[in-house]
Amino acid sequence: MSITNGYIKSKILPLLLGMVMLGFASCDPSEYFGTEEESAGKENYIKITTESLVNVELVAVGVEAGSWIDLNGNGKKDKGEDFNGLDTYEVEGTVAVYGKIDDFNCPDNQITKLEINNQSLSRLDCSGNQLTELNVTKIPKLNVLDCKNNQIENLQLAKQKFIRIDCSNNKLKSLSIFVETKYTGGVAIHCNDNQIEKLSLNGGIPLYIYCHHNRINGENFNKFLESLGKYNSSGEDFRYCAFVGDSAKEENFATEGQVTAAKNKGWQLVYNCVGYAGNCPVYKGRK
Repeated sequence: MSITNGYIKSKILPLLLGMVMLGFASCDPSEYFGTEEESAGKENYIKITTESLVNVELVAVGVEAGSWIDLNGNGKKDKGEDFNGLDTYEVEGTVAVYGKIDDFNCPDNQITKLEINNQSLSRLDCSGNQLTELNVTKIPKLNVLDCKNNQIENLQLAKQKFIRIDCSNNKLKSLSIFVETKYTGGVAIHCNDNQIEKLSLNGGIPLYIYCHHNRINGENFNKFLESLGKYNSSGEDFRYCAFVGDSAKEENFATEGQVTAAKNKGWQLVYNCVGYAGNCPVYKGRK
């Protein structure tokens, strides 16, 4: 029996079409199109890299609903990849956290690289890792940064206005920070124990600065002092800069005249000591 074109159109094609539709309906649509939560979170990300298998503990606050962590690197949200802000993950290579986050903490995890693009992140703690560089220029709202105890040679900041930054114990050679002008709680700057020759603090007036154990002297000290805002002190009321440490590696120094110039701007240079900088011995400078 011959099969006519009319028979194909009326019998076989509807049957084939029905089989295709039935097969597609039995599949998870997210396999083809992804989920709404997946696509919503990808514009903001934090990528974390380790060189070996490490248990990485992550703590986050202000996590956007639908945030997720791409543990297998396939670029889509799979079962078990919800990110709620507190968990420990086995990481080898690179994983990415997607979604808006206000406060992100990943200290002491042997992380070798961080890549961050997050429009709502205001606080970041990545201290005690193995970072050699850190770029936070794509975090416009960042105002608290703790990246101490790494091996950072290059810290790239935008013009974020900081209320607290601690980049001590790294390998920085220069640093330029914009200080928040409207914060009344007292801005704190810690950049001690680096190799800094050029330091610039623009904008507001910090409550205290810890910059001892660096290489700030001569004309570079003058430029540092020029960048500091004038604090209108009265009597013995000063803002304090812990400028000189107690070890042989100290390469900061200022002359007596430079110390006087600092004092005239409301800044008292002191030796670093335990406790509040205002209680530390006064640095009088070199003759």
